[in-house]
Amino acid sequence: MKRAREEEGEEEQEQEQAAPAPMVATPAHNPRLATAATWNDAVDFVQAVKHTFDRAKYLEFLDIVRQVDSIGISGIVDRVKVLFRGHPDLKSYFNMFLPEQYELSLTDDD
Repeated sequence: MKRAREEEGEEEQEQEQAAPAPMVATPAHNPRLATAATWNDAVDFVQAVKHTFDRAKYLEFLDIVRQVDSIGISGIVDRVKVLFRGHPDLKSYFNMFLPEQYELSLTDDD
């Protein structure tokens, strides 16, 4: 009985280790990153957006990001640029997840 529980525990550990890591930006994907962006960076960023905006704008942001397959990165960047107008801190944070060619300007001149 004890051996069966140990085997189950070993199987669970193997399954956990086999789970694919989430996709995050790394210096290999984006050389301008000094360190790899982590899953926690992404969670912290989304929390910053949530705490900056009211519920409607936060949900709008989530809807925009969910559309990546239909509007692509450039479409997301164009919409986020408008949403983040006046918030250079969020623009800078968002840039850490983007390829360099899509980087948002930190000013609202564009």
